[in-house]
Amino acid sequence: MSEPRDETAPAENLDVDDEQQEEEQDDPAQDSAAASGTRFASLPEFVEEFLLHVWRRELNSGCWCKRWWEHPEAVLRLEATWDAFELLRMEPGTGVSVWIRDHLDYHMGMLTTRATSPFKSCDVAKQRHDNPTVWPVAPAPTGMFQDVRVEVDNTSSQWED
Repeated sequence: MSEPRDETAPAENLDVDDEQQEEEQDDPAQDSAAASGTRFASLPEFVEEFLLHVWRRELNSGCWCKRWWEHPEAVLRLEATWDAFELLRMEPGTGVSVWIRDHLDYHMGMLTTRATSPFKSCDVAKQRHDNPTVWPVAPAPTGMFQDVRVEVDNTSSQWED
C-alpha cells in the first residue's frame, strides 16, 4: 500500500525521465528565457516548439518553407509575432485573444497565403527552396534625408532666450 501523497508537494512529472530533466536543467537557452521573463529563448524555439503546433494547416492549402529562416520577410514577421506573444500573453483577460487576432492570424495569413507569401516559390513536397530576389533600388540623394542616429546636443534648446 502506498503512502498518502502530500498535497502541498509538487506533482511528479511522469512524462520526463531523469536524463531529460537533467538536460532541461542544464539548457542555457531555457535559463536565458527564464532570466529575461520570456516563455521562449529564441525565435526558432518559438516557431518549432509552439507556433507550428498551434497553427496547423494542410500543406496543400497554403505556402510554407521548412527553411523559413532563410526568408528575411518571414523572419521579420515571425519575430514580430513572437515579440507580441511574449508581451500579450501576460495581459489578463483578452491578451492572448488580441494576439491571435492581430498578430498570429494576420502574419501567418501573409506568410502562408500564396498571393502574399515569401514562400510562394518554395515547395515542401518537391523539396524546392527559392528566395525571391531583392527589388532594385537607386540610392537617395545625399543629404535628402536626415540620419536620425546622429547624436543630438541636449545642452541647449532653441526655445531658450
